[in-house]
Amino acid sequence: MSARDLLQRRSVNSDGSTGWSHSPLIQAAIDGDLLILDGVDRLDGDTLTVIHRLIVDREVDLFDGTRLRMTREDEETILVHPSFRVVALGCTRTRLDDGTITDASWLTNELLGMFSLHRLPNLQPVEQDALIRTCFPSAPKVFVESIMKFSAALSSGQLTGLAPLSTRQAIRLTR
Repeated sequence: MSARDLLQRRSVNSDGSTGWSHSPLIQAAIDGDLLILDGVDRLDGDTLTVIHRLIVDREVDLFDGTRLRMTREDEETILVHPSFRVVALGCTRTRLDDGTITDASWLTNELLGMFSLHRLPNLQPVEQDALIRTCFPSAPKVFVESIMKFSAALSSGQLTGLAPLSTRQAIRLTR
């Protein structure tokens, strides 16, 4: 995803003319929705800085010439809904190729100023297993056991070069 895609993207209308369409982020700002940015740790470092003004100052200039603001200035201004919120999810630690674990490089001072950081501890395998079985009671037992074994192998470093399986990824696999 490019930085531009976070705000607007080029689209082709039914008559063949091109224009700009709002991204889910911009639409959430207009509608007052909660937007979840999942996997921000995988984005290029500069990508999230594009939305810094929208998150911190509640304003941004869009590519089609319109502006999002908290107060209307002119007919080109679209109001940011006061209920608009953003939750960004990402890993704060990464495993390097040599197996060492380090703090994630995407957590810059600028990004830390955009969000309140809440670090959640990793679930123990027993807790992860219980969560998955609670969320998906009809999932075959052998399937859930296979996911837990795979997760344990990744976490122990038996499969080198691969990152540990997160709870989020285990839930996606089970789903």
